[in-house]
Amino acid sequence: GFFGPMTHTAVKNLQAKYSNDILKPWDTAGLSTNLQPTGHAYKMTQWFVNTHKCPSSNIPAPVLK
Repeated sequence: GFFGPMTHTAVKNLQAKYSNDILKPWDTAGLSTNLQPTGHAYKMTQWFVNTHKCPSSNIPAPVLK
């Protein structure tokens, strides 16, 4: 699908609101100390959206390495 400026902003807002669930794991894994929203829908953002949209899916959090 199309990932334009409105979607990018929406993803950044989601990451900011739920930074402990989406961004902090990157810091905990030692992979990033930048806990600023990026607007990129990568592993943790995709996992967060999937598990909150379909909570019965029981998708485990991705391993960050």
